[in-house]
Amino acid sequence: MGDTIQVKTKSHADQPGTFTVTPFGPIDSDSYLDFNEKIKPLLVPETKGIVLDLANVDYISSAGLGVLFTMKKFLK
Repeated sequence: MGDTIQVKTKSHADQPGTFTVTPFGPIDSDSYLDFNEKIKPLLVPETKGIVLDLANVDYISSAGLGVLFTMKKFLK
């Protein structure tokens, strides 16, 4: 797999367990597995919320949407 997508993660000191995730570039069939691996450490019971900053994402394929829905389902 390789490093196909850059992802910046920021924790919020004023809201423990809350993170902002900022991916850069498309989340598609070439990058969705890498994106999933990079957000997986956040999918723990201590995580209370994830804010997605998609300003730098110009395309999300159905595979990328699957990763987002998995994240949402975990946080529910």
